[in-house]
Amino acid sequence: MRRSPAPRAIARGATVALALVILSGAGRTKPRSHVVNIAGFQFAPAQITVAVGDTVTWSNHDIVPHTATAMDGAWDSGTLEGTARRSVVVRAKGKVDYRCTLHPSMMGTVVVR
Repeated sequence: MRRSPAPRAIARGATVALALVILSGAGRTKPRSHVVNIAGFQFAPAQITVAVGDTVTWSNHDIVPHTATAMDGAWDSGTLEGTARRSVVVRAKGKVDYRCTLHPSMMGTVVVR
């Protein structure tokens, strides 16, 4: 007596369907937006954890200009005058320390997972 090929075909079809889901990116979270406020000569929060593809926005609430400049050169907000805001889309995993180049004691960290 010969077995039916149906269970093998079903298993093969399920494997193909799973591969398509994985390749299509289904199940991934959508990119998120995060805000780091600059107030009182501090970045708040001082450390933020984000995912690759997320956007980080620095928003200046001080009356003096600031920057948010990655120490490894990955990004630089430029000078944020008054109530200016600047955003960066993070592209790589890792830990990036940054500072205000105008006020070097102001430091923060972006952890990208």
